[in-house]
Amino acid sequence: MQLHLSAITADLSNAFLSYSCAFAPFPPATTDLFTAEPATTAAGVANSETMSAQAELQKLNKLNAVSYQRFVRAFKMVQAAQDKSCETDLIMLMNKVDTNNLLEYNHLMHILTKVRYKPVLVNTAGINLLDRMRKRGIYPDTVTYTSFINLLKKDRNADKAWLVFRRMREEKVQPNEWTYSTMAHICALKRNPKAAEELLGLMEEDRVVPNFIVMAGFVDAFLAAGQVERTWELIDSMRKQHRVRPNRFTLDYIMKSTLRENKEWDAWVEQHGEASATVATTPPAESDTESGATSSVSEREAGHASDAVSKKLERVKLVLRFLRREHGLTPSTKTFNALIAWCTKGKRTEIELAWRLKRLMKAYRLRPDNVTYVPLLNYYVKQLKARSTDSDIDYAEPQPRQGDEDGEDEGEGEECDDGSRYEGGSSADAGEPGVEEPYDGIQRTLQDMQAEGVESDPATTFTLIIDAHAASGDAERCFGAYADMRRDQVMPTVATYATLLRFCEKHGNVEKACALWEDIKADQIRLPWNVICFLLRATLTNNKTDTAFRLAEELSQLYKPQFVYSQLLTICDQLADVWQAERVWRVMRAKKIPVYARTKQLLADFGLNPDEPHHT
Repeated sequence: MQLHLSAITADLSNAFLSYSCAFAPFPPATTDLFTAEPATTAAGVANSETMSAQAELQKLNKLNAVSYQRFVRAFKMVQAAQDKSCETDLIMLMNKVDTNNLLEYNHLMHILTKVRYKPVLVNTAGINLLDRMRKRGIYPDTVTYTSFINLLKKDRNADKAWLVFRRMREEKVQPNEWTYSTMAHICALKRNPKAAEELLGLMEEDRVVPNFIVMAGFVDAFLAAGQVERTWELIDSMRKQHRVRPNRFTLDYIMKSTLRENKEWDAWVEQHGEASATVATTPPAESDTESGATSSVSEREAGHASDAVSKKLERVKLVLRFLRREHGLTPSTKTFNALIAWCTKGKRTEIELAWRLKRLMKAYRLRPDNVTYVPLLNYYVKQLKARSTDSDIDYAEPQPRQGDEDGEDEGEGEECDDGSRYEGGSSADAGEPGVEEPYDGIQRTLQDMQAEGVESDPATTFTLIIDAHAASGDAERCFGAYADMRRDQVMPTVATYATLLRFCEKHGNVEKACALWEDIKADQIRLPWNVICFLLRATLTNNKTDTAFRLAEELSQLYKPQFVYSQLLTICDQLADVWQAERVWRVMRAKKIPVYARTKQLLADFGLNPDEPHHT
């Protein structure tokens, strides 16, 4: 089931022109938005897999000990479900796994490296695994230590990673290529070239022959520290001594580094720009006719775009030509996707550079995909929310974005010649997307996707539209888009419900929040607890205590009752509502619900006696 973008953009063209108006309504129900018959969506399949994983984890949690085979089976189910709460339950369950096999312990440690959330909890589980191994007389090997160091890298704990690495060598456990590659990336986290040089010496001492993985790690380490010339020396030496050639991973690290402000890159560009003056200024993949067209476009853009953006773009082109000429490397769609995502990340708002990189893909005969447009759409939605905040309009909080894997800090805006802070330039011409009104940007992005033949996931597109309505505070269109989503049998995602419930909480729409809760139960979607809090807060904020108790009763079937009612007391504390806190406490006593230490403190703050005996 794929969404025709033309059906949306044609109906939204007028609505995007005005900031005061959000997305226009969808076409009438008789208009087919999808190419296929309504069927089970990907979100629906994922939902059934989540339920299966939750059921399996609940069974295993009741056991005193879990076999290695059953745990691995549960891990595969959790992987298929891709549910954050399931991954947390899986980590907690690892303490029950009973095994005396080194290979099985190594696999358990490797499983921890696949967990995407809760890095502190994952590291604790890794330490517990090492302790259990030693208590049973099983000593870690290279795979065990390397996997644990990888866990520390994901947690950005460079100091502890170095302690583990030194202990590994003290115990005469031989590091391998993966170990040194991981440690090199840890050096990149701290921008520590001296530690990277030390690693190179230790690697030679341990007689570890570098491969392309090791090369990519050390390239990341030296470029993160801004040592461009040392990076090229490393690549040349590994190529001559060990016949290791740079590959796509090395290319990605090099290209990301070209977008950073670095004096060494500027010096390198000046040196090699003159040497390559006789080389064609367009990418080698272009034909002669395409080359002339692109050159004229580049000249026109250079006259309008800022100097900073033009300088970075020319640097990217020069490095790509150099890598192709010297090492036979050509970029892929993934390479450009990473660069575009970098331009729109954090405080960096170089949206014009992102669009010009996207247009540069055509010169290399590369087609953008869905991943190419995700950071562009997220950027415009983020700008819309920021503008709504400035105008005191309540809006839904943005969803968490995937972390930066290469460990770089968020960049600041660049300073222009006039002393102002540059956060992206204007578009090269009126027909090209650039820094503009958020609604115009989203519309043009969708139109560009249509022109490139890239189709969007229906659930993602509907969620984006709902999010934009919520940002503008338009309840009618926000829930109208949700109704259209249900009408076309597109399964809402966790992000969809999070945005809607947050909107209900901010605007006090308890009836809509309760209706959403019924839909959530019908869809059998397990929401993260922070999203559930939006629902509870919406009821208590508007003095709907009876509704809050009814919801708490239902939530107690999914979560621990003491956790649910403790959250109700926390919300009462945030609202400074003693009357509702007393009612919550009376219900807890009537139901004989255990009390947390934190809950006792809240009750004491309200002047209630937490040690008062339960009664019916």
